Amino acid sequence: MEDVAKDMLPATFADAGVPLVVPKPYGLVLLVNLIGSGFVLMMLSVKVTGARKKYKVHYPAMYATGDDDDARMFNCVQRGHQQALETYPGFLAASLVSGLRYPFVVSLMGMLWGYARLKWAEGYRTGVPDKRYQSKISFFIWFGFFIPLLLCGAMAIELLFTPKRIF
Repeated sequence: MEDVAKDMLPATFADAGVPLVVPKPYGLVLLVNLIGSGFVLMMLSVKVTGARKKYKVHYPAMYATGDDDDARMFNCVQRGHQQALETYPGFLAASLVSGLRYPFVVSLMGMLWGYARLKWAEGYRTGVPDKRYQSKISFFIWFGFFIPLLLCGAMAIELLFTPKRIF
């Protein structure tokens, strides 16, 4: 166990970290996965605001109560936005970290995530939750989320077990 600790702990403070090099293509990650995804969330939010007015669901209620068509329709619009918010922190964190090493793949996944997220919510807004996957591209919300997450995991393993500089 001591050998493992010696391999993982720095001998001096100067050896404590890995120098961070931010590649130029990381700008794509910032544009697509940070700024672009923020606009996707705002677009979904605008849909919820419109649905609040149309179906008369007032703040602070997050969801409409009742079983009527208006309540169901509003709740479907709101759910399309809420589910995006539930997964967004993980998507964003994994994108910003893994984009340091894999900026092109991660920014491509960000574009895919954004477009698929809009199509997924569009299907949900029909009022039939099963239609959230009516567009084949909707399934790609999960690829856009999990690929950066897996790449982030690969970077973590590399950091932990590679004795030399990896970036």
